[in-house]
Amino acid sequence: MTAVFMMNLLAVFCILSWRVFWLTMTNRIDPDADPGRVFTDLELRILDLSVNDKPTTQLQQHGLSHYLIKLA
Repeated sequence: MTAVFMMNLLAVFCILSWRVFWLTMTNRIDPDADPGRVFTDLELRILDLSVNDKPTTQLQQHGLSHYLIKLA
């Protein structure tokens, strides 16, 4: 691998790790916050399609903590 490739990969990892850290801190402040504050509509749809929810009897509004767990 070239040095330029490694530098670009490191830059992407830095951005991703910062976002996960930011999401974790935001979740600690308000776990029931609207997930639309930190995720785009497309990101929420991708998470909903990629990770199945546990079946429940009630339809409920999912908060930020629900989507952070799906992301993890």
